[in-house]
Amino acid sequence: MLNPAQRRFTLANLVDIAMADGNLEGAEMQLLEEYLAAFELDEAFVNALAEVIAIKNDRSPFLS
Repeated sequence: MLNPAQRRFTLANLVDIAMADGNLEGAEMQLLEEYLAAFELDEAFVNALAEVIAIKNDRSPFLS
């Protein structure tokens, strides 16, 4: 049993791993949706989290 802070922490790490290749789709998205439902977290939290992780993983500003 994870408390809410532990569930957010775990989901943040799962989203980070799933988005390591720059994409979040297909089976990765389906698995994260299942965790979202199981952890009973707000979808807005996950959307904000995905946005921040996408920015963190975007290396294009350093490649130009």
